[in-house]
Amino acid sequence: MTLETTIMNETKRISRLPILHHLNSLRIWRVFAQAEGFREKAGFVLSTGLGTGFIGHDGRGGGTSTSIVTALTLIALNTLTVNTLDAMIYVLLAALVTLIYGPKLCEAGEDAMRRYAPEWMRHTGLMVKYDFNQTTLDEVHGMLIAAIPFFATQWVITYMTSAECPFNVLLTSIGIGIACLVFRIFDGKKIGWVRWAEERWEGGKGIMYDDSFAGLQAAVMMPPVVLTLVILALRPFDPLEVLGLAVMNIAFLNVGVHIFRRE
Repeated sequence: MTLETTIMNETKRISRLPILHHLNSLRIWRVFAQAEGFREKAGFVLSTGLGTGFIGHDGRGGGTSTSIVTALTLIALNTLTVNTLDAMIYVLLAALVTLIYGPKLCEAGEDAMRRYAPEWMRHTGLMVKYDFNQTTLDEVHGMLIAAIPFFATQWVITYMTSAECPFNVLLTSIGIGIACLVFRIFDGKKIGWVRWAEERWEGGKGIMYDDSFAGLQAAVMMPPVVLTLVILALRPFDPLEVLGLAVMNIAFLNVGVHIFRRE
């Protein structure tokens, strides 16, 4: 029995253990170890969202897992960063960097997975040429775009009023959480320009750019949500007012999704 056969058999056995069923840790390290050069290794690590793309069941759910981790990271960034301008610049730079270098990183990462783990060549259960379930850097990029209105609004408020950040941890979590949810709806259902971008480009660009449009559409939907958070931050708590604002935002988001669906 060759060493490669032994590794494959041991991988299948260990991956069935409950503690490793979701992460498939041994196979991840196998691909990373066999990836050739810095390009493939870096591409594999970054294109999978630092490994968060492997969190899920039966190879699925990686995009949602990475989106949630990205949302938690943005919440922590906003909470720990004193200057709101700095927080906004970090998000803008991260979105720009992933837009420029994301396609090449995704291609490099999928080259490694295609060569050393062909069983991962799936997307929503179907065999595909690119955009595997574990490739989730595009979700990070889309989430960054979707969160830009939140960070930009709070910077404008602090700049114009010379006050501290109006959003506490709770309001920040609500704002980023809604951005994550709306982005995942557009991305998962391929609504509006997302479907066009997916069909327009292939390879790394096809992986990244459809999520760019999903994040952009989510960002278009965010201003009323952020305005609501501003009202909640500056006014005394009123349950009826909160309920009314929540109903208005749900109605607006529902109408917006239907408008984009018709594009």
